[in-house]
Amino acid sequence: MRQVLMPLKHLLAKPLVRRIGSNMGWLVMERGIRIVVGLVVTVWIARYFGPAQYGNLGFAMAFTAILGIVCSLGLEGIAVRDIARAPDQAGVILGTALWLRIAASLVIVSLGSVVAMTLLRIDVDARLLTCIVLLSLVFQSAETFDYWYRSTLNSRLTVTSRLGALLICSAARVALILLSASLLAFGAMVVVESLVFAIAMLIAFRAHATSSRLSFSRVQAVSLLRDSLPFLLAGIATLVCLRVAQVLLPQLSSAEQNGLYGAVLPITEGFYVLSTSASVTLLPVFSRLLNENPARFQRMFERLLWGIIVLGVVIALTVSVGADLLVRLLLGERYAQAGGVLRIHSWSIVFVFLSVIENIWIVLHNHGPAKLYKNVVGAVANIGLGFLLIPSLGAQGAALAGVISFFCLSYLSNAIFVPPLFRMQSRLLLPWTWPALWRA
Repeated sequence: MRQVLMPLKHLLAKPLVRRIGSNMGWLVMERGIRIVVGLVVTVWIARYFGPAQYGNLGFAMAFTAILGIVCSLGLEGIAVRDIARAPDQAGVILGTALWLRIAASLVIVSLGSVVAMTLLRIDVDARLLTCIVLLSLVFQSAETFDYWYRSTLNSRLTVTSRLGALLICSAARVALILLSASLLAFGAMVVVESLVFAIAMLIAFRAHATSSRLSFSRVQAVSLLRDSLPFLLAGIATLVCLRVAQVLLPQLSSAEQNGLYGAVLPITEGFYVLSTSASVTLLPVFSRLLNENPARFQRMFERLLWGIIVLGVVIALTVSVGADLLVRLLLGERYAQAGGVLRIHSWSIVFVFLSVIENIWIVLHNHGPAKLYKNVVGAVANIGLGFLLIPSLGAQGAALAGVISFFCLSYLSNAIFVPPLFRMQSRLLLPWTWPALWRA
């Protein structure tokens, strides 16, 4: 243990690592506050509308989220990388990325609205609600300014802007509930939140960011789009795994079933932050450990993998056993049927934990393309199982499809795309191998 702590202490003493830790702290804090506030407000909204109307809101949000990934064009990581490499070109990179995102959002909002109004099997109010929420994608283009802060390890201003918009609009949503507002008003509030965030980001950027003038470059645009394509595809596949059920349920079952499914998501997804925070925090530590002592890295990573699986099982089992009571306490009797949905969906926690932590191994061993392939497998499995299970089982079928798809993504797909990781995970399934993890 001392051999691990001493290098860790030396690592944490470096100024760059402190900046990384500070930046990470702001991001983790934002995520935690967003989960807590989101859970409270979401539960309140779900109780206010009931399963059917809340299902329409959930559809609009999920449909917009999936199209939002397309609007982002996968530019985030590439733009941040390019700015970090060439700070003097920040104005050209940011300006090009901004105009690309604005153009993409205008096209996607137009096409998405046409699809919502003509092709989707949802009622008229849900179609209009979807068109309203889609408008938020235009203002989300302001996230481009965050690329500068990420490249300089200074996410504080971005976090405060997002949290300010979240808290202001969460208070406004509570006011809408107290005023007995319509569902369309809550859809408009999604657009308002994006607008408030965009204004805050623009003000912060003009005051603190690069002095380079924003400009568009066709050559830069081609370079950004070429490099970002794999990340765009991976992002779409990931979000399909998380949100496609809320798009399929109204088409294959009913808005009420979508409301039951969407109401339990904040409960299970609130636990996902545990594995995400662990991954972000431990990645630099394991990176150093791999360079200095590959054998110790292997042992420590297997222990981490075993620990995260056990933690996931304990949480999933606890939530599953108390699902009915938890649903009645948080959501009320109108959502009583959601207990069965939560009982199934809680087991996605195990496989999401596994998927997030295995990313450490994948990143450090340069298996980036495998991550895309794995996400595609998960997305295809979720869609296929959704069409198979939702018509007969409704929200419970969607939950079961989600769990199986995450199992395919985090474990089975490794047999094809990352065999060493698959063998490692398979060994951890055998109880008689556990004592050997702790001998050295």
